[in-house]
Amino acid sequence: MKISRAMALTILMLGLVTSGCLIARSTSVEISGKQVSLDVRERIVVGETTTDWLLDVLGEPTGREQVGERSEILSYESVTVKEKESGVFLLWVGEKTVRTTEIARFELEDGVLARHWME
Repeated sequence: MKISRAMALTILMLGLVTSGCLIARSTSVEISGKQVSLDVRERIVVGETTTDWLLDVLGEPTGREQVGERSEILSYESVTVKEKESGVFLLWVGEKTVRTTEIARFELEDGVLARHWME
């Protein structure tokens, strides 16, 4: 029995499609809010960094809380959403969404940084 090229190609393509060899992937990342980069965090010095400097560099905070008469906490919150989608043609499709919230907090006394932390 002799098989033509067209028949052989058809059999090959059918084998690839039904065996799940066609794989697709996609990833998207969305960042919202005010993210404080590592570069900026490395330039922040307790006892030296001022409220004005933070506002100039980072902009208005997402939260501002008065703590006592002389202290306040500036908060910069960012949310990162990563969506990954993958699939094997005609066999399986999977999705994974990871949501990460990061908050940089700066406590200032009389306009000078007393302490800072990440949550």
